[in-house]
Formats: sequence, C-alpha cells, structure tokens
Amino acid sequence: MTGRPLHTGKWSSPICLLAAYLLIALTLISAAHAALAAGRDPAPQPEVTMLKQGFRQERTLKGGETHAYSVTLDAGQVLLGVADQRSIDVVVVTRNPGGKEIGRIDSPNGTMGPEPIKLIAKNAGEYRIEITALEATAPPGRYEMRVDEVLSPAE
Repeated sequence: MTGRPLHTGKWSSPICLLAAYLLIALTLISAAHAALAAGRDPAPQPEVTMLKQGFRQERTLKGGETHAYSVTLDAGQVLLGVADQRSIDVVVVTRNPGGKEIGRIDSPNGTMGPEPIKLIAKNAGEYRIEITALEATAPPGRYEMRVDEVLSPAE
C-alpha cells in the first residue's frame, strides 16, 4: 500500500460522486412518479363489491386477505347488516368517505355467529366496509355478508 486513493481519475472527486448519486435518486423518483401518474398503484387494492339493501353473498376468506365492500349513503342514513361467520373468525372495519376508520367490530363468538354492522352516515358519500380474518394465518373459511336495511334519516 502506498497510501494513495484507489480512484484518482477526474470522475472520482466527492462532487462527481455526489452528482452521480443524485442522478440515480432522481431517476428512481421519476420512474415511481411515472408509474403513479399512469394509474398503477404500487400496492394492489382489493376488489370492491357495491352494497345495497337486500344484498347477500357467501364468500371464502383466509388469513391475510381483505374483502372490501362499498355503499353510497346520504347524511343521516343508516346501514344495518351482518357478517355471518360460518367457519372463520372475522373482523369488520368501517371507513368514512375520507378513508378514516370509524368502527371495528369483533364479537367474542369465535368462528361461528354474527358480526352485526351498524353504519351511520354523518356525511353523504361512499362508505367502505372491510372484512378480514382475525388471525393472519387463518385457514380458508366462509362467511356471509348481508345488508338487511338501509334506513333514511327519518326512520
């Protein structure tokens, strides 16, 4: 060893190295921005099923999955429904039109029985209901999503 730097060319100065790192960072940021602008979401979202009064659907769910439902409500309307567990313990999360969690339902009834849903619309908009398994490693099980009533503010 002679004590000299390993790189002594004109491109090895600290300023050139910093410029190269910045160029790489800008390229990566630009590619991510282009993907978002093209409508490609980096994290895939679950398919959303629209709800209305009288809706009934039995589905299979396993740990790590989310089933998403959506309903458009006027201010003051109330959705009454049930996620009826038929071999899987589920958690029901309700979200307001801004995406904020406004409720979490997990009755102590294990893998069988109802998770009652009462969603009260404070503002008009599209509300979301998400069903997930309580345990991330839960084996596949069935549940039925049901909308019994959508009440008007006067009811």
